[in-house]
Amino acid sequence: MSSKNVDFFKKKNIWSTVKDDLLECYLVPYFSKIMATGKPTVYIDCFAGAGIFEDDTPGSPLIALNCLDKAMSGKRNVRNPKVYMKFIELHHVEELINNIPPNHRSKCQVIKGRYENHIKGILNHLKESGQSINLFLYIDPYGIKHLNAELFDWAAHIFNSAELLINFNSLGFFRNACRLNNTEVREKDITEGLEEYDRSIVKTT
Repeated sequence: MSSKNVDFFKKKNIWSTVKDDLLECYLVPYFSKIMATGKPTVYIDCFAGAGIFEDDTPGSPLIALNCLDKAMSGKRNVRNPKVYMKFIELHHVEELINNIPPNHRSKCQVIKGRYENHIKGILNHLKESGQSINLFLYIDPYGIKHLNAELFDWAAHIFNSAELLINFNSLGFFRNACRLNNTEVREKDITEGLEEYDRSIVKTT
């Protein structure tokens, strides 16, 4: 984690709240629909974090588990859904393990390390299981460096269904495009007037 993200989990910022609201709106109907297939579903949070912010607001892992509970409440005939959660996290592994509610721990696996070092192995293992699996990838990275479109295309063709919810910083793509084109740009020139821009997070040049 870069130096500008060391305090990320102290308090949930407004953009994190928006992303988490979108995740919740998406997952409740997703789980409700996908459980009807009767096939195993594997949900992978590729940048899971600590699970709970220091201001006691839930992070994406707990939001996903809460969404599964909400979906289950409307499926009285589904008592043991085959939904399994995998959380990849590098820095906050112990906190995440402790923050997972006891009633969910049997279906959750916390994987210590970097997303880019584990995701191919996880997907290959699921593929080799021989099961017809529904896959959901939640990818909320700190940057764009490891967003590999070829990996996503491959995953879409080997599972019963594959859905990806990806968050990314559009400024990161813009900066990278400028770098590849050897175009010099000042941060303040491209962020001035953007209401969602927070100078305490994005470094200026």
